[in-house]
Amino acid sequence: MSFVRGFARAAPRLAACLAVTLALAGAVRPAAASELAALMAEALEGHPAAQVQRERADAAHADEDAARWQFWPTPHASVDGAWAGNSVLYRGDRAATAIGLTQPLWTGGRLTARLQRSQAGSAAAQASQQLAQLQLALRVAQGYGDWWAARLKLDALDKALAEHERLLALVTRRVEQGQSARADQLLAQERLASLRADLGGAQVQQRVALGRLSQLVGRALDGAALAAPAQPPLSVDASLGAVLQRVQAASPLLALYRAQADAEAATVAERKAERWPELRLRAERLHGNLSSPGVGGSSVVALSLSSSFGAGLSQQSAIAAATSRQAAALAEADAQWRELAEQVTADHALLLQSADRREALRAAAELSEQVRQAWDRQFLAGRKSWQDLMNAARDQVQTEIQWADFDAAQRVASWRLGLLADGLPATLDRLTSAASFP
Repeated sequence: MSFVRGFARAAPRLAACLAVTLALAGAVRPAAASELAALMAEALEGHPAAQVQRERADAAHADEDAARWQFWPTPHASVDGAWAGNSVLYRGDRAATAIGLTQPLWTGGRLTARLQRSQAGSAAAQASQQLAQLQLALRVAQGYGDWWAARLKLDALDKALAEHERLLALVTRRVEQGQSARADQLLAQERLASLRADLGGAQVQQRVALGRLSQLVGRALDGAALAAPAQPPLSVDASLGAVLQRVQAASPLLALYRAQADAEAATVAERKAERWPELRLRAERLHGNLSSPGVGGSSVVALSLSSSFGAGLSQQSAIAAATSRQAAALAEADAQWRELAEQVTADHALLLQSADRREALRAAAELSEQVRQAWDRQFLAGRKSWQDLMNAARDQVQTEIQWADFDAAQRVASWRLGLLADGLPATLDRLTSAASFP
């Protein structure tokens, strides 16, 4: 009967674990449709940080089961033997055996408080596991966004490098023909060298991003093997207040601190219960007697009342300490929520104005290309200086690099907002199916 009750209590937890497992498994299979979701699922499956939290959650569940068993009788058995020579105290049987059970009848709420503390510890361990998974997913999203930004920059810089090499060849011929000053050639060489330095920096950024992703998933990743184009951003249609409510309800970090506060509240209740004595029922079956021979078997049923107040005023100090830790956990939850709300507000604002900014950057890129082509023609016609032509080429590549940073930031903000507001399984499913953020 106890097994049935235990299974009924564990059924919701098992169902939740099964749902997460199926969601992760489903995210791994269609990797071609969502490279980001596949990388997240791979990191969650094999990263040591996730494995540590899974083991700790299992340990916390076992502690909860142990606390439930404290309400059951405690069996005990003992065998005593004595060879005391001429001692008058041991003239009975050579051995005495006692077998019995001890059942707590009333503990002043101590056992209930211990169970509540273990349940809070189990909830905290589960929240820690979810938090570790969320943090891994956020790190994967950030690393993927960094890789995508570096890729866009490399594409822009490669194109700009070819253009500057063309311009350098053009001005070199003009210098040799006496049509341009030597300073124009030096300017082109300086801009080309600067551009190559920027290209090297973008290559380093791409290698660093791939290295971080490789460490998260536990295998070497090749940039050419990642999906292109990158995972699209998730749209946001909800108001900021609605998003904040969903983030607050779904946050495992806040759940962790709330569970810690509940554990300290249970500790306070347990310490207060220690002021009361414990009433226990003991039933024993005795065989043999060390002091009187020939007694035979006997049965004993006894009630015992015992108390343990601790040294001095230690119980009162323990209550004060647990109360302070509870207040600290609640204050930490409030502090963490404010930081989280600040991040969510920034991401939400970025996504709301991203459409206008995207169009502005796109228009700026098109205009910069038109300006560069126009100034190229006007330079050949003698109406623009060489420095004007070089500045137009620089403005174009800077606009494209600005676009790369914005595009990657928008994608990462949308993925982060989805993970924080709707949780990991739902976001993995939405990334895989290319659904929109509601």
